[in-house]
Amino acid sequence: MTVQYIRENIPHLRVPESEATYLLWVDCSAMKMTDEEIIEFWKNECGIIPSGGLEFGEAGSQYVRLNLTCLSFYHFYYKPISYIFRHCLM
Repeated sequence: MTVQYIRENIPHLRVPESEATYLLWVDCSAMKMTDEEIIEFWKNECGIIPSGGLEFGEAGSQYVRLNLTCLSFYHFYYKPISYIFRHCLM
């Protein structure tokens, strides 16, 4: 459900397929920001504090990891998050 929502409403993000997990990896490379800027954007604009992909090695650059069990993550189900991505990144 979350992956489908992101794919349909936030085209700047890519989400790889995963099975049976509460952790979601999100490719943020289309945001055209540094790894630090990506984390700050999520924190300041979306109110969500993700784990930065670099915490898991160089291959994690430009990715964030979201914990779907955190209550704040459910902001994704409201229009403001998709609005933020559409209007701040164009």
